[in-house]
Amino acid sequence: MKKIRALFRRKRLDHPPQQAAAVEPSATENVPASDLTSQDSGDAPLASDVPAQDADVAPQDQEGAADIPPPEPEVFEPFVAAKNRVRAAHAGSDAFRSVLFFTTHKCASTFVTALLDELDAKSPYTNMNYEGAYWELGDEINSVEVPVEEFLGRNSDMLLHKHGEIYGPLRKPFDFPGREKFKHIFFFRDPRDVLVSMFYSYAYTHPEPIHTQARKIFLERRERTIERGIDWFVLETTTENLLPRFLGYGEILQNAENPLILKYDEFSAETETFLKKIADYLDIELSDESLTKLTKFASPVRDGAPELEHKRSGRSGQWKHELKPETADKLNELFEPVLGKWGF
Repeated sequence: MKKIRALFRRKRLDHPPQQAAAVEPSATENVPASDLTSQDSGDAPLASDVPAQDADVAPQDQEGAADIPPPEPEVFEPFVAAKNRVRAAHAGSDAFRSVLFFTTHKCASTFVTALLDELDAKSPYTNMNYEGAYWELGDEINSVEVPVEEFLGRNSDMLLHKHGEIYGPLRKPFDFPGREKFKHIFFFRDPRDVLVSMFYSYAYTHPEPIHTQARKIFLERRERTIERGIDWFVLETTTENLLPRFLGYGEILQNAENPLILKYDEFSAETETFLKKIADYLDIELSDESLTKLTKFASPVRDGAPELEHKRSGRSGQWKHELKPETADKLNELFEPVLGKWGF
């Protein structure tokens, strides 16, 4: 349980966020070369990728080295996050309530991650990404037998605090005692467009689960999806997955106090306005620097493969062109109870 709580915590309450320390050269001693070359592209560069410095040339003799000014010392302000929380608590017992950030797959996932990371770093809130932690723990947790939303509901007393944290992204609805006291953000995309985007992701690009049994199930479904095609996929996924999710979100909405409901089209068309709505709802300020940084993540993600690039463009209404007319009609019928509720 401690691993679930701590795995994705990005900062300490009594210190500002800092960059990770550089890896000492001795860290890779006695490690087989195969282990080094299999690292993700986001890891530190391999020794073979780093240009060697001429051992006969002193650092000060390197071209231009003498002209480089020393780095400015960092200004350290102690207890930044802790002081922000004290100020918020002093403002009133109802201030700074924790937030449940509900969304779905294929709804600006890269942007949402960047947004929550920025809020974690630059606001009094701490982001707790329990879904990400559950995924990363792999076989340590039986995520097939106990899905993450069920796990969170069972362990809400330990994992969910009433003040100071943002829980998200949460891609499945779940309930727990006292949930109505939390703030609620619902960020949704037209479920018919979500289904089309899910097809191309799950069939071709989505990473495989770390958990062994979950990976086996995923790969079997990927094979069926490619074999049977998009129309089969969207109808089966609607009845087994996405429609129950939206119905569950509707139940949560009924007793959510003053929720914030946001739509994908608003995010893609007016990103800065979208961000300011979130800041106002959380009663925080977003700096111009943060707004600029986050706006860069608003462009839809495109895959390098030409046959997939237009499928992942993030455009709305793709379902009208990607699906057979009879499939589109069936989706409209199935989603009729939720489309109006969420403004689609």
